[in-house]
Amino acid sequence: MQVISLKFKYTLLVCGLLFSSFASANTEGFNVESKNSDGVVAIALTGECISSFKENGEIPCNRKMLYGAFDVVYSNAYNKYITCGDWGSFNYSSDGISWRETRFTDLGKIELNRIAILDDNEGYVAAVGNNGAIVASNNMGATWSLRANPAGTQDLQNIYSDGEHFFIAVDGVTWLYSDNGGFSWSKRNDIAKLPQAPQYLFSNNGEYYIVGGSDGAVYISADNMSSWVQQKSVLYKPEGKSKYATFNSYLYAKKQGLNLLLGTDNTLFVSDNSGIANDHWTRIIIPNTVANEDFTGASIDSKGDIYMVSNAPSGSNQNGSVYKSSNGYDWVKLVGYPNISFLDILAIK
Repeated sequence: MQVISLKFKYTLLVCGLLFSSFASANTEGFNVESKNSDGVVAIALTGECISSFKENGEIPCNRKMLYGAFDVVYSNAYNKYITCGDWGSFNYSSDGISWRETRFTDLGKIELNRIAILDDNEGYVAAVGNNGAIVASNNMGATWSLRANPAGTQDLQNIYSDGEHFFIAVDGVTWLYSDNGGFSWSKRNDIAKLPQAPQYLFSNNGEYYIVGGSDGAVYISADNMSSWVQQKSVLYKPEGKSKYATFNSYLYAKKQGLNLLLGTDNTLFVSDNSGIANDHWTRIIIPNTVANEDFTGASIDSKGDIYMVSNAPSGSNQNGSVYKSSNGYDWVKLVGYPNISFLDILAIK
């Protein structure tokens, strides 16, 4: 199956060892390809290509990659996209069209799973990955260094920035934080325990923290992660399934004041902040979906339009799709692609 991670310049793009000593960045550089950027509204990341996405459905391959990309961030201050991925690889672009690919060779074959920006103006950015890998930069990825991980070598799947600190949820018990741009890390003992390892960690402007795991687990905190409350109104068993839908991602749509939870088997729940406080979420039924589509990522652009992408069912000849909504409740399918699996989306325009 072809895997595409889609990200739409203002909120987005897409894309992870225990080290007892610090190391400087060792990188290998690769060629750049340039393409016409007319009409680009998103960036698609695949295992082979970085592609610009247009609302007319065209996805030309702008950059043939040697290594897969898993996550992406955009720095407004530096006007730079950065992806992270296989073999400690990074891709850089100022326009989402022309790219430069490098490898942080100190990581060997380690995958970098997630990347986050702490301070856009100061240039602090960090990425995490398998074997407990943590790398940090204070110049928006121009150079990287390996950082010591006090939690060991467990694979890291998430990193979150509140603008002053980085947080990593290692599992349901161990949390790491950094208050110096990701260059040193400590265990955070005052964060309440969770019954399972979070797959992601988000916040909607700091009012609530939201974590999710497998089998429908969603927890929120209104007291800076001192306690967690399970959201039971999002427990949903798709027809014919024995387990609850798993939530893959979260988006806070600031213009609409809405929280969106995206999950497996065509599962989308929406709530405002008062709804979260009272565990009241509304499941949204989207027309023209394919059976067992997994909603995997969403992003909001500068006008307030929300874009969402999905996975095609594994082993099927069906569609991975791109959806759009202006209010979070009513959705239109922009396009679907056979045998394609979208991982995420980042709004550009």
